[in-house]
Amino acid sequence: MNTFLTIIIPTYNASGTIRLLTDQLEQALAEDGFRILLIDDASTDNTREIIVSLAESHSNIDYYFAPKNRGQQASLLTGLRMLTEP
Repeated sequence: MNTFLTIIIPTYNASGTIRLLTDQLEQALAEDGFRILLIDDASTDNTREIIVSLAESHSNIDYYFAPKNRGQQASLLTGLRMLTEP
């Protein structure tokens, strides 16, 4: 299956919602080739552990952990750079 859509999701302390969001995306786009790119903006809860768990169980989920909190816009830009840089 070819990937034709990448969904960039910036996260910050999203431990209560990130699993639900990715599950809903998986259901909605199950027949399509897509990738989820989770950009964590230095969460202080267990968001990072959940993201690692999701990536281990879903081959179409990738992630990046920012070393410090820089805001949603910086997270989105990081995701875009990850798409365009080799």
